[in-house]
Amino acid sequence: MTSKLSRKTQDKRLHSLTNFITRDVMRLTKGMTTLLYSRRVDKQDFIVDLETHTNELFEILPGEFPLRMDKSTIHEDYIESVDTNLSVTVEIDRSSDRFNVSGSDKPLLGCTDIGMHILIELPDTLSNDDRGLLRDEVSNSIRHELEHISQGERSDNPFTAYGRGKNYYTFCSSPNDVTSKMAKYLLEPTEIPAFVRGHSQNSKSALDFSNRVDNFLNLYVEKGFILSSEKDIIFITWNEWSQRFLNQKRFLN
Repeated sequence: MTSKLSRKTQDKRLHSLTNFITRDVMRLTKGMTTLLYSRRVDKQDFIVDLETHTNELFEILPGEFPLRMDKSTIHEDYIESVDTNLSVTVEIDRSSDRFNVSGSDKPLLGCTDIGMHILIELPDTLSNDDRGLLRDEVSNSIRHELEHISQGERSDNPFTAYGRGKNYYTFCSSPNDVTSKMAKYLLEPTEIPAFVRGHSQNSKSALDFSNRVDNFLNLYVEKGFILSSEKDIIFITWNEWSQRFLNQKRFLN
């Protein structure tokens, strides 16, 4: 069982790592050089077909994943050796009429065992307000994907970080309590911690976190992705889990 102090340390490490990666991703969107090591990559370097036709493709190497792995959970394909260095690939498409950020929790260059891919779609110009919103979306996505990386086999990754045991995946509601496809997805055992961690990244307090989640879920209701009754179930479930596992001081006051 992982102590509350250990969980606080984990939270701080992933919060800091998220900020470092976010800073450099935002620098790339401005055409600036990164502070972490990075390089340009070509489409043919990727092991999958990319969604866009952009040539603004980068890899950021932020170092090792900062959480201690539970060696008993290492996937059999990685028993002899597992590379804990992260690869963050960034795809920037400037042909969109609005900004959008999406991510996946897999390394797409085939050179490392763990990593993520961030796709950023941008319009020609961004206001300062929009750039602030973009930064929030980028950091939310990065923290979301780091959480999936920590989940090991549950998210088809090589190893599980300490503190991801049975209690971590115990929730007050499940996909069986809702009917729509999106609502079921938002209540998946791997997605609840990932969405909570993502939305917590930029939250200043427990109330701020709840407001961000409420706004996010309301948007999904407005778009017809989930029902209003399902929104209430998801909101309660995410908040209940956050009260048990968001251990940084800003959430405890």
